[in-house]
Amino acid sequence: MVKKSAAPSGYYTAKEAMERLRMPKGTFFYQVRTGKIEKMTKPGKTEGYYEKTAIDKLVHEQALFTLIHSIEPITFSRVETEEDIRGIVDLCIAIYGQGGTPSYDARREIWERNNEVYYIVRQEGIVVGYISLIWFDEIAINTLMGPTPKQSRITSAGTGIYSVTGPDHINQFVDGQPIDHLFVSLGVRPGLSLTEQREYAFKLLRGTLDVLISFVERGMPVHKLLATSERGDGVRLARKFNMKETRYPGDNILRYELDLETTDHFFFRPYREALAEWKEQHQ
Repeated sequence: MVKKSAAPSGYYTAKEAMERLRMPKGTFFYQVRTGKIEKMTKPGKTEGYYEKTAIDKLVHEQALFTLIHSIEPITFSRVETEEDIRGIVDLCIAIYGQGGTPSYDARREIWERNNEVYYIVRQEGIVVGYISLIWFDEIAINTLMGPTPKQSRITSAGTGIYSVTGPDHINQFVDGQPIDHLFVSLGVRPGLSLTEQREYAFKLLRGTLDVLISFVERGMPVHKLLATSERGDGVRLARKFNMKETRYPGDNILRYELDLETTDHFFFRPYREALAEWKEQHQ
């Protein structure tokens, strides 16, 4: 029987490692016995633990192997199940590492607060890209879009400015109620070719545009898109969309803003057309 005692920091228990790998018990322990999965045992103890970075790397490598050889279509959908949430967490660990992404519980609580905030693209049942569209309250958005405080807060949702991104600061969507802003976060699985990553990203962005148009049709037009980024790929995407960039002195995090009602970027033309039609019908 697999024991359930807590693992040391930076390690998984056998049960946790098997869940991360989605691997049957017999297969997992065969991999351990043959040295393909390394076990760490405390002196004087028999129970083994498994380094998180090594297990996470193996999870990512298995996903990449499946995706590279896949001929299945890429699909876009709203997150509907807890398994979808686990897929987002796995993807974010592959991108940012264990310490750089909200926990599964934090993601699930956000989704339970508003089940329309997460969208994914997947292939072979693997989440290869995700985007979140969150309407934060005033406290959260002022923290996110203002200068990074010198003292870093830590919550299950994140650290620093992201400590306020938990469910308590999230507004729900209500048909007929315009949305002042959506804070956008997105990611695509690393390790694939540039062409493959672009294909997944385009599917993700095109599906998101359809979601924004559907919000207009429900009487929930979105005024602004907001985002932050420290990474080169996020900065490049924001600049491609001509988002207004704010840089605070000595702050590594860049803030971005896009007014959907006034942007002249060609990608958002279908949104502006839907918005103009909706306004004409409701004047």
